[in-house]
Amino acid sequence: MKISFIGNRTKIPQSLLSLIRETEEATKSYEGKHLIIAIDYSGKFDILQACKSLAKKAKNGLIQVEDIDEGMMDKELMTNCSEFPNPDLLIRTSGEQRISNFFLWQSAYSELYFPNVLWPDFGNAEYLDAFTWYQQRQRRFGRRI
Repeated sequence: MKISFIGNRTKIPQSLLSLIRETEEATKSYEGKHLIIAIDYSGKFDILQACKSLAKKAKNGLIQVEDIDEGMMDKELMTNCSEFPNPDLLIRTSGEQRISNFFLWQSAYSELYFPNVLWPDFGNAEYLDAFTWYQQRQRRFGRRI
């Protein structure tokens, strides 16, 4: 299984950062399953770091400002480590009906499912309920019908 870590690494102790780098390096060539672990991750931070990266590239003449588009932004986000960076289904447990600063850019066209069950109690039956609900959705991706 390939393992990737996303989030703000500036506050992570060096000893843990070393383990993170070793794990990512050791699993980078694995295919099939991909586990992404979010540590100190926020959607706002992700978008901000992507914007800063694009601004720096433009300032250094590597890209032209007018060439910046959604695809270029996607490549700067932390989820660019994944083959499928935009979730089709976002499950927010505990009955809260908010996405809590998580995948703000990536969830633009995600179906949002809000079960009342708490995360520790979210088991096979709850996954089945979520997937059944998702199968009944008519996905339009922002298009009018």
